[in-house]
Amino acid sequence: IRILGFCALPLIGWLANGNWVIISLITGPPTIIVFIGWKLLPESPRWLLSRPGRIHEAAEIFKHMAKVNNKKEPSDLLPRLQIINQKIMNEKSYGYISLFTRWGMAKKSILLATALTASQYTYFVLTVNLGNMGGSTYLNLFILSAVEIPATYFSTLAAVSM
Repeated sequence: IRILGFCALPLIGWLANGNWVIISLITGPPTIIVFIGWKLLPESPRWLLSRPGRIHEAAEIFKHMAKVNNKKEPSDLLPRLQIINQKIMNEKSYGYISLFTRWGMAKKSILLATALTASQYTYFVLTVNLGNMGGSTYLNLFILSAVEIPATYFSTLAAVSM
C-alpha cells in the first residue's frame, strides 16, 4: 500500500500544480486513520503472551476472535496460554550484540547493513535530485516509485525461498 501511495503522490502534486499547501491538505488527513487505528486495534496476542502477567488480555482477544469467526472458544484456552507463556518466558533472550558473537553471523550482519545503507543512500539521492533530471519531475517521481512494485515482489519471493 505504501508503494501505491507513493505512486499516487506525483499525480496529486501534478493536480495541485505543485502547491505544497494543497498537497499537504490532500495527503495529511489520511494519517489520522493511523492514529485512530492505533487505538482501535488490539494488541497482538503473541506479543501479550511474551509479557509477564498479560495472559488474560491475550485470552480475551482470542475469545473475541472466536466470536467474530463464529467458532467455539476452546474450553482449555487459559491453561494452554499459560503453557505457551511459560515456554516463551523460559526462552533465552538475544540482543543486538548476539549478531556479532560468531564470525559468520557478524560478516552477514555487516554486509547486510552495508547493502541496506548503500541502497537507501542511492534512493535518497535519486529522490532529492529528481528536479535536476531531465523531463517532468512528476513523471520521474512516478517512475522511481513504480520501480518499487516489481522490486518488492521479487525481493519478497527471494526472501520467502531462502
